[in-house]
Amino acid sequence: ESLDNALLIEKAVQNRFEQGQRPITDVELIGATRAGAAAALAAAKRGLDYALRQLETLIGRYPDASVEIAERLPALPQAQVPAGVPADIVRRRPDLVEAERRLAAQNRRVAEAEASLYPRISLTASVGTSSDEVKDLLDGDFSVWSLAANLTAPLFQGGRLRATVDLNEASEEELRANFVGAVLNAWGEVEAALAADAFLEEQIVAMRENRTRSQSALKSADARYGQGQSDILTVLNARQTLYQAETDLVTIAAERLDARIALYVALGGGFDAETIYQSKNE
Repeated sequence: ESLDNALLIEKAVQNRFEQGQRPITDVELIGATRAGAAAALAAAKRGLDYALRQLETLIGRYPDASVEIAERLPALPQAQVPAGVPADIVRRRPDLVEAERRLAAQNRRVAEAEASLYPRISLTASVGTSSDEVKDLLDGDFSVWSLAANLTAPLFQGGRLRATVDLNEASEEELRANFVGAVLNAWGEVEAALAADAFLEEQIVAMRENRTRSQSALKSADARYGQGQSDILTVLNARQTLYQAETDLVTIAAERLDARIALYVALGGGFDAETIYQSKNE
């Protein structure tokens, strides 16, 4: 679009020069502007070609830059994040699910290690199945020694078993700290994405006004130039200002889409009512 506009202006200026209404300087200036626009367009095409080939590689297609894409950025499905989103929605995040399950598994290991400190005896195996055989506990025969061995074995291994308990407890504390850190990191990402979304919305509003005023300024500059009341530099400056405003607006719109994607990732999914309901019931 910028190149097309430059070509139109160049043609108009050339006609006026040939009629003796404009100096050669105007022709050279608009020609330079047109050449610059052509160079910028070529650079943009090169960047697009590279991006398309990368995209095709990611989706498993041959990278020939033939994939079709939309000409405009997609509109956000919702202007703002709705109020009332539950705080525990971040529990859906895969990293938090993993950290929580690791901690739960380690809790079970600690319980198992503590249980191993107690003697394991079987009254039916070492003492007998009949109440008449309970007297064997006092007779000094094999069953008494078998029971004694079961009672004292954990005592002889007490140091090793206690070390196992301590090791598992230390691992549990480490995993607990990792889990807390993961939760804080998740909420840090959520807060940053929410703030970015709000700030970028403010920028978009301001840049839309900037574009509107730049369009008005260019229209006025074109009119004054056509009436011989202004020089070509004023027109070129006004056109460059409008081009920059439009470029900045597109850039900010893309950044806001990136921020919304970051928020989606930080929350572990969407934040529409149906998605939240499904998350609560999973």
